[in-house]
Amino acid sequence: MIDLSGLDFLTSARGEALLVRLEDADLSDSAALPLIEQLRRDFSREQVSAALSLARLRRQAVDKFGEQAHRMFFTNSALQQASHPAVRDYRARQVGPLTVLDAGCGIGADSLAFAAAGADVLGVDIDPLRVALAQLNAAALEIDNARFEVADIADDLPQQRELVFFDPARRDAQGRRLFDVERYQPPLSTLRRWQAKQIVVKLSPGVDLAQLDDYAGRVEFIAVDDDLKEAVLWHRPTEARSIRATLLTAGQSLHWQRDGEPESVPLSAPRGWLIEPNPALIRAGLVQEFASTVGG
Repeated sequence: MIDLSGLDFLTSARGEALLVRLEDADLSDSAALPLIEQLRRDFSREQVSAALSLARLRRQAVDKFGEQAHRMFFTNSALQQASHPAVRDYRARQVGPLTVLDAGCGIGADSLAFAAAGADVLGVDIDPLRVALAQLNAAALEIDNARFEVADIADDLPQQRELVFFDPARRDAQGRRLFDVERYQPPLSTLRRWQAKQIVVKLSPGVDLAQLDDYAGRVEFIAVDDDLKEAVLWHRPTEARSIRATLLTAGQSLHWQRDGEPESVPLSAPRGWLIEPNPALIRAGLVQEFASTVGG
């Protein structure tokens, strides 16, 4: 478990030396007890616990952050909430070099992706620990166009920016996924209090589309290869509703989109092949439209 006190130790000279020592250590459960006993000769119980937690999280984070993970700082819950790297990069490219407010920035993963794509980013979070982690991650990756501060976004935003990226917590205190958008923390309806031209919201891929009926703009379901990763609401108050399925694969972005009401697509008897559509197409309800384009 990592807290602010543990973070102070981990960023000290002794803490950094301990983390280097753990990089190649056996961190499996079977080796934990003798390793802890050995480390306790030189460090307190709290220091050992914080270092082991971070060392293990850095190994887990390689899938989401590559080799950069070994320089970064995480908590378990914040790492779980971080987006897949292909999705982070895709969203950041759509935004480009705007001024961005990352509302609920967590450990800064999306803020840093936006910044790497040229945006000027302010990340805010109500949790001082996560803000401290985000600051350390920006420094570790040598990104200087993203800064972070503690703020409560439940009522208002600390600054006006060209775009707001809203990433509410989608798990409860027990770690269970939340599918009701009004049980997110903060609830999705919080954005109605904000004055912003564009608000991009990260949603659960299992979101009930009926709960988004009163939010203008595009709903996008994003898959990486055959794995549905997330839903995104591109909320623009003056834009009509549309829905999109996006497939990120082999460095490409493939899209299927419907504007307005769905068209009636005739059904036929089964033909030569039975194909499982990509899960983004299924969740977006675009299977019939896609089938009609390929003679299905």
